[in-house]
Amino acid sequence: MHKMGEPLTDLNTAILEQLMKQNELLQALVAQGKTQASATNVALWHTRQTTQHNYAIRSNALRPLMSEVKAFTEQHQLGLLASVYKVSEDRLSFARFGDGELRLMLRETFSLGFQKNSPALAKALRDVYTSEDPNVLIGFPEPNRDIHWQGVWAEIWDDLKAITRKRTYGSAQVTRPSFFQFTGTEGVNAWRKIWDKRSAVVITGKGSRFDLIPELFDNLNSHTFLYSTPTNAFEDMGRVLGQIGGTGADIALISLGPTGTLMAAALAKRGIQAIDLGHISASYQHAFNGGAWPESTPASRAGSHL
Repeated sequence: MHKMGEPLTDLNTAILEQLMKQNELLQALVAQGKTQASATNVALWHTRQTTQHNYAIRSNALRPLMSEVKAFTEQHQLGLLASVYKVSEDRLSFARFGDGELRLMLRETFSLGFQKNSPALAKALRDVYTSEDPNVLIGFPEPNRDIHWQGVWAEIWDDLKAITRKRTYGSAQVTRPSFFQFTGTEGVNAWRKIWDKRSAVVITGKGSRFDLIPELFDNLNSHTFLYSTPTNAFEDMGRVLGQIGGTGADIALISLGPTGTLMAAALAKRGIQAIDLGHISASYQHAFNGGAWPESTPASRAGSHL
């Protein structure tokens, strides 16, 4: 601030000097930031190189195991579209086994955030996985080779193959984004044909992320929702099964985690076609509309009931 009696030129000079000092300080901070950014970029590059190197080593070490898994699926697993057509044409129920279901079945210390493990749950999953019910198509994972699935296969394959029957399996990936990315509208039409003009009971957890999106489900004749608990649905399975008879539905569409796998098989024994759909709606949105990855959508998102 200009003081009374102080020469104005001296004041301007002082202000100019102060601004120059501030500018020098800013330049120093920018230079420091660039140096730090450069160091960060170098560190990130080294991290990426190390990750790629480790992945290559791991892939090479697991090559015999992955080749064994691939050989099994090539012989016993239907392709993506063939899996959906099989369910549609033969009016089969569909019970999917992903990494969560397989690890719950084979690893007693493994649990999911929304489903705790128990001896009863592990046994129920094993009973479905090893069953020979002709009305149920078991969904088996594709032999993926990414880092996540390499770890899964390395952990469980020896135990899994010991109880795996030489039967025809469907692809568990048919409800995942990769299915829609690969099959496009043909895949959408294949799914829609299963429930075309039919009355459905939709079974999901209270507050579930599952949506009956029109792009997949607006050809239903009618539908009603039946809600289980948002977590630990296995413990609620008996209650839910007891209510299905009163819905008048001729097909059950299920999004209920591992309990959905079990419920699909249980309803097949009652003569009701039941489809374990998992994250199919979110997978469609991700593939066609750039939506979030299925597991990234909020678990409490409200459903759209058409």
